Amino acid sequence: MAHTGLLASITYEQLCAAFREVLESELPQRCQITRVLDEMAKIARGQIEGELVVDYDEELSTLFISDSFFCILSSLGIARHCCGAVDI
Repeated sequence: MAHTGLLASITYEQLCAAFREVLESELPQRCQITRVLDEMAKIARGQIEGELVVDYDEELSTLFISDSFFCILSSLGIARHCCGAVDI
């Protein structure tokens, strides 16, 4: 996510372009990427109180980041360090 820049929404195509920049191997399959995005949204809905931090719209193939703090941290690539999350 850090390679997509400071965005409030990220399309599947933007994620793939960012993956191409950082991966030496082949891209993960679409179903693998969307499963991770779905899981992020499920965690945001079920385990985090308050407004959704992230939400994935499968029909639009877009990840929406509604928490500005998370958006900034993820664009800097440091959300994993302060939030205890896995690499993003």
